Amino acid sequence: MIYAFDVYLIMREILMSLDTVEKNKEYLWVMGLSNNNKIKYIDLVSIGTLSATIGEPREIFTYAIKFGGISKIIIIHSHPSGNLTPSERDKIFTKEIMDAGKILRIEVIDHLIITVRSYYSFNGVNRAESSS
Repeated sequence: MIYAFDVYLIMREILMSLDTVEKNKEYLWVMGLSNNNKIKYIDLVSIGTLSATIGEPREIFTYAIKFGGISKIIIIHSHPSGNLTPSERDKIFTKEIMDAGKILRIEVIDHLIITVRSYYSFNGVNRAESSS
């Protein structure tokens, strides 16, 4: 089992590696997992603006389909504002991607909103405060 906190720690490192200007944009990543929850890839799907990024199902599932052996994915996107509360658009997006995953038989096991200090998990509303 891969937990939201573990995903957060990995993705936080990626987010922290960005320079200050780049941290002020929304990013959308997809993490592809094998049946036994091994991370097979992390794909940067989109770089947006301060308040939005775009993610279409075809881009989100591209690597899962091409790579093969991917049975589940996790969606991760950053909120440079630091606000972890999902917007209505975030909620609609999550449902649309989960529905697309059902059709493709690729389970969307979670969607995380991350900042450099914390995260929100659509699958469990888990949050972690980190020191930095």
